[in-house]
Amino acid sequence: LDDSFTSAYEELREVFGDRVIFLGFISDTGLFNYLKQCTYFAAFFGSGVRANNTSVNTAMQHGSVVLTNLDEHSPEDYVHMESVVDIRQCRDGLPLDAQALAKIGARAVDVAAVHGWDPLVDLFQSLEPGLKSR
Repeated sequence: LDDSFTSAYEELREVFGDRVIFLGFISDTGLFNYLKQCTYFAAFFGSGVRANNTSVNTAMQHGSVVLTNLDEHSPEDYVHMESVVDIRQCRDGLPLDAQALAKIGARAVDVAAVHGWDPLVDLFQSLEPGLKSR
């Protein structure tokens, strides 16, 4: 892990204490065990979240509220306070209302279905038979 990650993690630990847990480079299956006990699944990126991040997609598939950073290249259906929470737009603090978080988590499930493995498998299955063998 480079210094930039370490310093970011240390800053988060200063603010949130033992409530911040670094799971390392955990598999999506391992991640599932932590999702149900978290208020947020936090994942931050150099510029913004992308649709190909399987950990974010796994969290969304399970109805977790993803706290991340969005940019102009993030999926258009990743919308602050609708399907994810964009840390850059939380100027007055993080949302904590249980109903609002439940609504975001429910919408996240629908959005994740568009970006998950099933659409990719469907795409391969729809290819002409000659293209499948390539």
